[in-house]
Amino acid sequence: MTAVAGKSHVAAYGLAIVLAVSGVVLGIGGVRLALLGGSWYYVVTGVALVASGVLLWHRNAWSAWLYAATLAATMLWSLLQVGLDFWGLLARLAFLCLLGLGFWLPPVVRSLARGPRSNRAARLITAIFLLLFGILVMASLLQGDPVSPREILPAVVAHAQPMQSDGEWPGDPQGTRFSPLTPIGPGNVAALQVAWTYQGEDGEDARSFEIAPLKVGDSLYLCASGLVALDADTGQLRWRHRDEQRGATPACRGLAYYRVPGMAAGAVCAARLYATTDDARLIAVDARSGRPCRSFGGQGQIDLNPAVPLPGQRYMGSAPRVVQGKVVVAGWQRDARSAGESAGALRAFDAATGQPAWSFSPVTPDGQPALLGLAHAGAPLSVDEALGVIYLPTANAMPDYYGRDATRAGSALRYSSAVIALDARNGQERWVFQTTPHDVWSGDQAAQPTLLDVRYEGRRLPVLIQATRRGQLFLLDRRDGRPLRLSIPLEPMGPEGEEAMWGLTPFDQLWCRVRQRAAGKDVSSATFLKLPGTLAPSSWGGVAADPERGLMVLSWAPGTAVRGQDPLVSPLGMSCTAPPHNYLTGVDLNDGQVLWNTRLGSAFEAAWPLAGMRTLPPAGALITRAGLVFLATGQEQALRAVDLRSGDVLWKSRLPGGSQATPLTYQTAAGRQFVLVATARALPRGGVQGARLTAFALPR
Repeated sequence: MTAVAGKSHVAAYGLAIVLAVSGVVLGIGGVRLALLGGSWYYVVTGVALVASGVLLWHRNAWSAWLYAATLAATMLWSLLQVGLDFWGLLARLAFLCLLGLGFWLPPVVRSLARGPRSNRAARLITAIFLLLFGILVMASLLQGDPVSPREILPAVVAHAQPMQSDGEWPGDPQGTRFSPLTPIGPGNVAALQVAWTYQGEDGEDARSFEIAPLKVGDSLYLCASGLVALDADTGQLRWRHRDEQRGATPACRGLAYYRVPGMAAGAVCAARLYATTDDARLIAVDARSGRPCRSFGGQGQIDLNPAVPLPGQRYMGSAPRVVQGKVVVAGWQRDARSAGESAGALRAFDAATGQPAWSFSPVTPDGQPALLGLAHAGAPLSVDEALGVIYLPTANAMPDYYGRDATRAGSALRYSSAVIALDARNGQERWVFQTTPHDVWSGDQAAQPTLLDVRYEGRRLPVLIQATRRGQLFLLDRRDGRPLRLSIPLEPMGPEGEEAMWGLTPFDQLWCRVRQRAAGKDVSSATFLKLPGTLAPSSWGGVAADPERGLMVLSWAPGTAVRGQDPLVSPLGMSCTAPPHNYLTGVDLNDGQVLWNTRLGSAFEAAWPLAGMRTLPPAGALITRAGLVFLATGQEQALRAVDLRSGDVLWKSRLPGGSQATPLTYQTAAGRQFVLVATARALPRGGVQGARLTAFALPR
């Protein structure tokens, strides 16, 4: 045997082993999938690969012909399943195409001594490979958005109130996330650059940095490990309030600002800030100095713990609201932990003195001990000041994922997964609308209700939009809670069921398919799958709305979760949900038509290429009158500006960390507009723990 022949045999034996092992793995997994009622493709392909490997081991050219037939069959099967969807084809074809390159190796071609001419088989594999490559290129070129943009926005029917440089922002209690600023628009947004940054303290818990700062006058206020005031022009620190009793907060998402009527403008605590803490306290500090307002409550704070407290289980995550001279706060529980969790009552206190004004608990009268197992309210509140109504979104009744407990009976269910309208004067119930009558799977409301006026059946109506974790949007007449019929047609987003499972290789995809099939067969107390997941498609960010044109923008993700929380990934870390993992959708609420639907997301910060691509922006988007949509993403660590007219991405900038906060825009007294976003880079992915604010602006 010559040295060349020996090398040829080594190469052929190596490829044969890879083929056989791949076939065995696919075949065994394919049998499991077939027994669950799934596709037989993996069984057939596994047998074909094993046979091809055995033939190659014996240097039989039929190995190449059989592999060529397997490639051709896989191509037809893939096209039948996903059409020309690039990501779907990539998962099904890429691995076999790369493995087929082994038959091009000269040592392997020389080793195929018996059977039909090996060079013809190699040419056939080459032709099939080129055809598959062409199909992938065509699919990538045709990979457009599911909805063609209308590109003609509705006319402005009502102008929002102009934003004053010395006013409070975000100042809209309606939860629209709309700014009437126009200096930054589609024509110049590409020139945005970093104006300043603020770095949080060392050791500050980056996971809690989910705030959209509050801008009042020439100051920015935010909460993380304490309260902080910054210069809105430069980002320089003005003061910091350290709360010694504050622990490691899970999240701080906002503050409230109030000017006390009748107090001199320069008096201590004439202008004050309110914040809630993770250990269920409401604190008030002077907006100019950060010192506690001693006249509020007990030395500047109020204990919000219920009458039957559960240590470590209760905290206040959402920002308080000041309504008609009262500061209103809602409670949140670390749910899904027990059936005996305390109720999350809504309470109002005199904004000047801290004296109790009223409280609302679904079944507990004022002054009575809080009951257990009731729905809590952790999402931000919305307020219609003209109607004098507070809108409270609730979670599901305790416990999650189990519906037969006694605490889920009676009134506890009536207020579960609902929107409750309360009179701002006394906390009395106006109306209740349940988005689902008996929520078991924690598909409740984590998003703030959005209030605006739209055209409906020829007249303008005050409406409320409520997004849920189930991927449903509810449009209600906010005066009486009556649901309005508005169909929003979306074109199919791709295959469903088992065919929708993804993976970069056939092994990933097979594992995900088996996992998906098994979840439908094995109903028990074991690990389960949930579609959509807890953070998908809509979390606390909710929707953004343009009240002047009656438009809505929603960032969402069609992800699957394990145990209702963790994204479903294969053992190799590949996502089981086909990319893209994010969508940004624009809707005309006046007629229910989709304006555009844009795919978002990349694997830039994934620990393994294409492993993550989970760039869900849970805090939502920001719309400006100039026709821009700003949104930040988490894993991808980027801030985008999107054209409100077409959905096209006009500008994108890398961020120093992932963001779970809605961007903020404001204008200073000098007339300069800033776009501000909070980011965090937490261990272990980022390597460095820290929280940061980044402000973008046009060059001076």
